[in-house]
Amino acid sequence: FQYASMGIIVANDKGEIILANNFLLSQFGYENQEELAGKKIEALIPQRYHPKHVQHRTKYNKKPERRPMGIGKDLFALRKDGTEFSVEISLSNYTTGEGNFAIAFVSDITKRKEIENAVIQQKEQLADINLKIEELNNDLEQKVELRTEQLQETLLQLQNSKEELTKALSKEKELSDLKSRFV
Repeated sequence: FQYASMGIIVANDKGEIILANNFLLSQFGYENQEELAGKKIEALIPQRYHPKHVQHRTKYNKKPERRPMGIGKDLFALRKDGTEFSVEISLSNYTTGEGNFAIAFVSDITKRKEIENAVIQQKEQLADINLKIEELNNDLEQKVELRTEQLQETLLQLQNSKEELTKALSKEKELSDLKSRFV
């Protein structure tokens, strides 16, 4: 119990802390078990979650089972110095002649949350970059379309000019032939 590499805490069915291992004490910034012994488990939870946690604890005590806590939710714990950190908690229970007890296995997942947030931020940045690329691509396609239309118009004008020049040249030849014959 004391040498486990994850935080372990035991509480009775009233939510009072009975035991906490050394790893949990160091996670939460406590020096020894006496600082936590007899306190409500809510001492390790941010104040804004106290009312709901008491309800969840009461519900759990009515039907205790092994399970992860707060599935699909971000869980936060409160250190002795008042700072919060992200946690993952698995619950279990046992019964002795002294009563029913809940045991919680607590893992600090702050680093994992930081990485997840960085990945989310990178995804958002990539989405922004993709959007900008699409906009630039659309602008480029419009410019290419416009230039193509302009080139087609210019080509048509050149074709018309060529035809006019050919007609003018033909008339010039006829005039030159008439002139030569006349002379």
